[in-house]
Amino acid sequence: MKFQTQLQLQWYEAKKISWLNSQIQNQIYQNLLTILKKLKIRGGFFLEIELVSKTKIQKLNQEYRNEDKITDVLSFPTLIRLQDAKFCQFLGTIYICTDKIIKQAKTFKQSPESELKFLVQHGFLHLLGFDHEQNPKIWQNLEKKFLFPRK
Repeated sequence: MKFQTQLQLQWYEAKKISWLNSQIQNQIYQNLLTILKKLKIRGGFFLEIELVSKTKIQKLNQEYRNEDKITDVLSFPTLIRLQDAKFCQFLGTIYICTDKIIKQAKTFKQSPESELKFLVQHGFLHLLGFDHEQNPKIWQNLEKKFLFPRK
């Protein structure tokens, strides 16, 4: 039986980031598709990635996690099936703070592109139901196996 998985990404505010081109977006897409395939998750999936300011991510963090601080990535999973799409499950939205991408890229001595890839994959694992706070050992194994490595 042939393994069939489809994935669609919707980017928001990506045009505001000069270095985020279609090649990087395609690499991120391929990385996420690889995660789905290696986890043997089949089906059609849709998710949103929104690049936001530190003000917006702090508001989201306060409102949904009761933490009044800036964070790098937040994921909001959902299990709602889209009515207009054939067998396409909306996984949710990943919010990534653009300021944190730049700051953390410098901290980890890597490019902003590499840091973005890491954060998208981190958020994606959360959308798939994995949690580093509830299951740290499982998360560590997933990080070793799937996350774009930080240098």
